[in-house]
Amino acid sequence: SIAASRSHRFEFQFLPRIMAFLFHANRQMVAGIRALRFAQSRSFSASTALCLKKPTTAFVRFSVEHRESVIEDLDVAPGEFGPITKELSKMWKRASEAEKKEYYDDYQKELEEYESALQRDLDGKDMPPTNPTSAFAIWMREVASTMTDPLKAGDTWREMSEEKKQPYYKAFEAAKEKYQKEFAVWTKNNEKDHALWQELKQEYAPLTKSQFFKNVRSTRSATLRSIVRNNDNKMFRTYAEMAESPEKAQAFESFFLKARRKRRQQYREAMREAGLRYLLPNH
Repeated sequence: SIAASRSHRFEFQFLPRIMAFLFHANRQMVAGIRALRFAQSRSFSASTALCLKKPTTAFVRFSVEHRESVIEDLDVAPGEFGPITKELSKMWKRASEAEKKEYYDDYQKELEEYESALQRDLDGKDMPPTNPTSAFAIWMREVASTMTDPLKAGDTWREMSEEKKQPYYKAFEAAKEKYQKEFAVWTKNNEKDHALWQELKQEYAPLTKSQFFKNVRSTRSATLRSIVRNNDNKMFRTYAEMAESPEKAQAFESFFLKARRKRRQQYREAMREAGLRYLLPNH
């Protein structure tokens, strides 16, 4: 019937959008709940836990304020970042010190507030032990000050005999054993933080190319979907099949790396909102 046909078209056109919106809203809600729970369990406010982000620089503030006028003057699309950024850079260089001072002052004020809040966040934390990296890293720490060309360190290490490398392998194994014991103690003393940390690591685990290939196959983006289609406009069945086409593989790689970077950023944001900033490298 006509009514059934219209209903089917509505489901086909709008249901995926509705589901995507609900999925995003749910993730935002979960992140908010985590942040509020964390704030309630600590001595500082919910706003600190939610808003502990490094302030933007003076130039970025200037750019945000003048971006719309630049787009209008250049008569370019908002997505044409190259010419827009170039013009904003010229405007920033032409600005007087007095004009720049306002942006620097705002940045400095927010930076001081950020550093103060960050210090409150980190004070009294039971920091986990540092995981040793490798025998090569131990060797590098020992010889770095005496090396004339650090860029050739890898070649020097590879040319060393196994006999000369043995002390560093042993030092690494000893450091690894010590780390495992200390980390077990830290985990026992910080069960809640450790459990939430593992949950977020699993939720935001790095994408594999096969996983991203499956995501691209089901996306609504015509640009992305064109990458996983062959010359006959049929979808590749597997990532391995698509990778046989150098042109498709190169385009896919570019989007894949962007998706990986976005995933890492989402993980860091989720860790901050959950109050686990102290477990991130460089906080």
